Amino acid sequence: MKFNLILILLLNFFYPIDNSELIKIRNLYEQAALKEDVHLKLANLLFNSKVESTLISSYKGANIMIGANYVFNPISKLSKFNKGKKLIEHAVEKEPNNVEIRYIRFTIQTNLPKFLGYSSYINRDKEFIINQLGLISDEDLRSRIVAYLLSSNRCNEIEMKKVAAWKNK
Repeated sequence: MKFNLILILLLNFFYPIDNSELIKIRNLYEQAALKEDVHLKLANLLFNSKVESTLISSYKGANIMIGANYVFNPISKLSKFNKGKKLIEHAVEKEPNNVEIRYIRFTIQTNLPKFLGYSSYINRDKEFIINQLGLISDEDLRSRIVAYLLSSNRCNEIEMKKVAAWKNK
């Protein structure tokens, strides 16, 4: 068990996520719910990636959940939902202070039907994300988060002002 953990950590060190690959993943993620071919491209990129990180795992979980949009069978939909949820929650457990992972969970939860009952972290994640905006050094990530928060209709007036202050930075 310890050997596997050490091996995973070493592989992450030698094969870190390339910034251009991460931007490609983010671009595809933003479009995956709108176009099935984009969803499939993202799945292919994620599942063939040399890098296995908690962040990649959370994107895998989100993309699996998005895949439920493209199947008709209710049992398949629920199966995809549960499998994706498990990956996302595991990622959050492993890295609770990773703003991108919390952002992924936030985007998923704010787009799911309420009857699925996966919305209990929306306010906590939103608060965490807003409070972390000033600490995000990745400008691409910060601009995506700001754009999403401003368009999500999930922020109150005070939160909107805080988020809007980061719009052009």
